Amino acid sequence: MKTKVLFLIILHISIRCYSQNDTLNDCCNNNLYPYYKIGAELKYNGGFYAIKEIVNTNFSNSKFENINDNNGIVVVNFQVNCFGSITNLHSKSYNLEYVESKINQLIINNLTNSVLSLKNWILSNNEKGEKMCYHKFLSFKIVNGKIIEILPK
Repeated sequence: MKTKVLFLIILHISIRCYSQNDTLNDCCNNNLYPYYKIGAELKYNGGFYAIKEIVNTNFSNSKFENINDNNGIVVVNFQVNCFGSITNLHSKSYNLEYVESKINQLIINNLTNSVLSLKNWILSNNEKGEKMCYHKFLSFKIVNGKIIEILPK
């Protein structure tokens, strides 16, 4: 089951990982590295558990327990520029059977705002010593309005 989720997430991201975007600022020199590039792996001050703590603090589970469309998987894609800022954030939602579907917009808005609140990305350098801009994603499994799992770990 986790393999299916990971496959869908990687497929979804691989389509977007090479896209170039002017909003990354001049500091990227039009170089956007995919999330799996060595040196661009999940690097956040405090690691995965700091991300989990911040998201869980910002995500109010009790608000979403009694609303419609509160089950599924939300994948939030974004880019971290050479200043450590999040840009080009977008999301996609799936049901628990991994079919693209709608999840309540309040949940999606709360998750994207939680991701935007992540301010402590650790910057990496490429082979030339230049700061790297890179693609990232976080996937949230939501059951009955509660975050059950966050990937990748």
